[in-house]
Amino acid sequence: MFFGNKKNDILIESLNNEILELKNRLEDKDNELKNLANSSSLKLENIIKNKDEEIELYKTISAFSQEEGVVVLDKEDKVFFVNDLSKSNIKDFSEIINAVKANEDKVILEECEAKISVKKYNNYNIISLVKTSIHDNKEGGLLERHNKNMTRSLGDTQTTYLELLKELQEMQKESKETAIGSTQGLTLTKEVVIDTDNLYKEIASENEVVDSLVSKSKDIAQVINIIQEIAFQTNILSLNAAVEAATAGEAGKGFAVVAQEVRNLASRSADAAKQIKDVVTTIQKETEKIKESSDTVTSVVNETKGRIEALSKLMNTFQKNSNRAVFEVESISNKIFINLAKLDHVIYKNNLYQLIFGNSHNFKPVDHTQCRLGQWYSSGLGKQEFSFTHSYKGLDNPHSIVHKEANILANECSGNEISCSKELIENKIDLVEKASEQVFIFLDRILEEKNEQVMKEATNKLFNEEK
Repeated sequence: MFFGNKKNDILIESLNNEILELKNRLEDKDNELKNLANSSSLKLENIIKNKDEEIELYKTISAFSQEEGVVVLDKEDKVFFVNDLSKSNIKDFSEIINAVKANEDKVILEECEAKISVKKYNNYNIISLVKTSIHDNKEGGLLERHNKNMTRSLGDTQTTYLELLKELQEMQKESKETAIGSTQGLTLTKEVVIDTDNLYKEIASENEVVDSLVSKSKDIAQVINIIQEIAFQTNILSLNAAVEAATAGEAGKGFAVVAQEVRNLASRSADAAKQIKDVVTTIQKETEKIKESSDTVTSVVNETKGRIEALSKLMNTFQKNSNRAVFEVESISNKIFINLAKLDHVIYKNNLYQLIFGNSHNFKPVDHTQCRLGQWYSSGLGKQEFSFTHSYKGLDNPHSIVHKEANILANECSGNEISCSKELIENKIDLVEKASEQVFIFLDRILEEKNEQVMKEATNKLFNEEK
């Protein structure tokens, strides 16, 4: 297959074109994957970081009493957030901003004086406002208004958590899709590495064949040289035989004919040997060209192999980062799940206390399977995401106690009942709060056990796959 000039040139050109195309495609893929890895990882890390900061900010805000007006200023002293109490009572925030800049501890707002407390969080100033004088003798109406604001604030916080949870679920979906895509990309890259390695081995094998052909052509050249020497010696012998035949006269005529034929044969042998030598010389030159081309191809494939291996390492890192992002988002989602469950429980208790103090309320005397937390536990996200944990079953008992005692309290001590004693109210509230503490303890344990399971999955996914 190496003896045809045109075929060899076509084969070499085709092989070079294929290698060049493969090299260009791999370089394009390398750049594309690098850009994808950098942009996706940076984007995902920024989103997670921003969401973490936002969640922590809202947690800090929610820690303030519902009787406090809350105003949050950003680093440019612009109003970033106000709670409902501040929104309904403050029309102009410039006085507050000026008071904070002047490090004052009080501010006059229309007919009220308020005490100022400032808490810094990252680039935000969280300002707490507490009235120090009240020009409203209808204290019952003020209490009811505060209770309404507290209920509204709890509802707003619940809505915020639900929106964050929805966004995180979408992020989790996108993170999983990115992780799957990166895994597929890594698989394809590994396949390309294997194919390139096989190609490298095939070319190395072809190089061995070419080297062998070069060696054999040199052997043929040596044999031809021997044939030429034999033809030359035969020609000399035939000349000597012709001279001897001429000397013998008539008796040597027959021998002279034979000597002439031997001479002709020697001449033809020399011509044939020369032609063969020319062909072999041409083959040697072409074989040397093929060897040079093959060496070049081997070098290119070897470089490409190294780049693909580097790309494979990059893809492996990108895949790990993508999988880590999935687990980080899942961990944040779990925290929000549990905090939502706690918030649902707090809202339930708030509605109970609104009923007891005779204010407008949304309390419904239902058992522990019918409230929002109960539905979360028995058939909602709680069962879907956390039912496998050891502490999950333990939540049921204290939760049922909360509802049992709350329903008794609501039945005997609602706002319209005058006969309900203070002792009974305190006793039932104490039972409700103690059981609620257990509810929160079990919710925290459930979250901890869920996160342990997530960590095990992450460890197995991110580290054991390397083995």
